[in-house]
Amino acid sequence: MNYLMSHVTTHRSVTIAVAFILLSVAHSFPMGFPLTTPSRVGSPVHVNGGECDVVSPSAIWSSSSSSSSSRSSRLYAEGGPPSYAKQMGILRDAEIVGDGSVMLHIERITPTEEKEEEDPDNVPVLPPLDYEPGHVFALEIQKHSNIEDMELDGKTMKDMEQNGGWMRGPYTITRCNTKDSTLDVLIKVVGAKSKAFATAPPGTPIRFGGKFHVPILQGIVSPSSSTSSSSQPRRDTERIVMISTGVGVGPCMGAIEQLLSAPSTSTYRPLAGSIIDLFACYREEDDRLYTDYLNVWSTAYENFRYRPIVTKNIGRLSSSEVNVGLIVNPDICSLTETHYHLVGNGQMVNEWKTGLSQAGVPSDRITVESYFNHKDPPPSKDAIETIASVIREAAIYELSIPQPQ
Repeated sequence: MNYLMSHVTTHRSVTIAVAFILLSVAHSFPMGFPLTTPSRVGSPVHVNGGECDVVSPSAIWSSSSSSSSSRSSRLYAEGGPPSYAKQMGILRDAEIVGDGSVMLHIERITPTEEKEEEDPDNVPVLPPLDYEPGHVFALEIQKHSNIEDMELDGKTMKDMEQNGGWMRGPYTITRCNTKDSTLDVLIKVVGAKSKAFATAPPGTPIRFGGKFHVPILQGIVSPSSSTSSSSQPRRDTERIVMISTGVGVGPCMGAIEQLLSAPSTSTYRPLAGSIIDLFACYREEDDRLYTDYLNVWSTAYENFRYRPIVTKNIGRLSSSEVNVGLIVNPDICSLTETHYHLVGNGQMVNEWKTGLSQAGVPSDRITVESYFNHKDPPPSKDAIETIASVIREAAIYELSIPQPQ
């Protein structure tokens, strides 16, 4: 129990100086602060660098709901390519933010002046962009001079032939700015398609469309008025735990920005007072992404804590009781008052999803998005047992503490 007793939640006051720092850091990013606003336990989504799992001519995107309130998006190898309305955009910048990690800054194109001159009474009015962090969409780009033919596999070539020469794949939204009609997408460069996006010059034409997967905050707040599997009233979400690997930190970062800056009229406002803990996992120190930026947010908001985990130093987050104990907050029940969002490496997602479920966390308290490693390597049984044991023990300890009336 030492790791439980030693864990305390740190609360820091927002100061004027930190506010100025926060604003200056935000304005240093092309998107700045977002002005607008995952799937439940179930099948994975193959996105953001999973080159072997992207959309192909024989794949269709669909969403499903199971009887256990699970929601997921998945590519099914049947029925032909997915159907979605395509919009045009340009790549404002492919910003290198880490070793092999790139933030794509995309701007939607509005009708041109030429179109207005040709038929001023018949210029289409584009609807507002209403993507949210965690939405999955199709992103398309044409082959350019930085991509050699030999880098493209047969499946990609065939898809390009059927898609007018455009490469395409599913990617996860980091943030959306409705006012400016801009999108940010954090990707890992692991193959020809992701390389095409990462090496494209500013102004490169982009096509995008579709809206799949449940966005992160919607997945957390949507069951708040429902009942749990035990038919007892669901308790408020006092704490949100996000565990990510690699570029999975992108949509988590966007969701945190979205929540902490939510206006009073936002659907997500009831979550604004929740404690938010982000555990971003990386192999090496140099793999860490947006650490300074997230540290500023953590300093400015007393209910947000950022904790990067470097596995080279301490092992995987699920590798020991001490590591799993890092996510425990002894003041908040780990079973009934905490929501867990897992995004990134499929092995991590599967281990934590299974371990949390075995500990007794209700299925509607777990949302997931899996990028790769869905089956190989398989989840570690030892890791699953460690997660289940620590979370179960934490809940017993937390529930034994008299609650204030």
